Amino acid sequence: FGADLDTLVRSGHGTLTVGAIMVTAAGLLPAAVQELKKTRPAVSVRVVESSSDRLLADLAKNEFDFVLCRFVRPQDSLQFELLPLSDEPLCIFTGRNSPVPQRSRSLADLHGMPWVIQDSPTPTRRLLEAEFGDVDLPLPSDLVRVSSVYTMLNMVEKAGMVGVLPRAMVDNEGERFRVLPVKLRGRLSPYGIVTRRGMEHSDTAQDMMQILQRLARKGRRRT
Repeated sequence: FGADLDTLVRSGHGTLTVGAIMVTAAGLLPAAVQELKKTRPAVSVRVVESSSDRLLADLAKNEFDFVLCRFVRPQDSLQFELLPLSDEPLCIFTGRNSPVPQRSRSLADLHGMPWVIQDSPTPTRRLLEAEFGDVDLPLPSDLVRVSSVYTMLNMVEKAGMVGVLPRAMVDNEGERFRVLPVKLRGRLSPYGIVTRRGMEHSDTAQDMMQILQRLARKGRRRT
């Protein structure tokens, strides 16, 4: 019994529950889970993917050890702490075989095209609304709102729509999509590790957060 208990302590045990926006699932989070499992193979890792606003609401209810997302409102910093990891730029993209002209270089050029955006008030959606507003245009009238990034990707690829997502997510899809040369003036705030203020973290959660920060630093040095 003593030997078994010692093995459990050394290899980790229990469950680590992490909420994450999809951009982190493109590379950072899988690499971090792989690294964690080298030293804590017995830990069960549960990952819940959602938008930043929903993740923060669930984190406030203590449903996660921590989440990987962005702040949505200025007052979020009163309730949560954020350790920045990355500030991936956004891009406007279409399917590889989309009828959208490759020469489109502005939001005005794309305003009459069918668009797909996230349904909830995510930082990405708010930035897109601000970008159209800056050129005195409302959101396109030909618009589909979705709650899933996976659905958005399929709409862009198979229904000929225009989408906006962090560049890393689009690049992760390989040859399915093409990024249009549309420059956006604004930038998303950095995403990172978000925890409730005053929250105590398990040893496993602390290890995972350290791994994420280390991998993020390596990624910034490569770029």
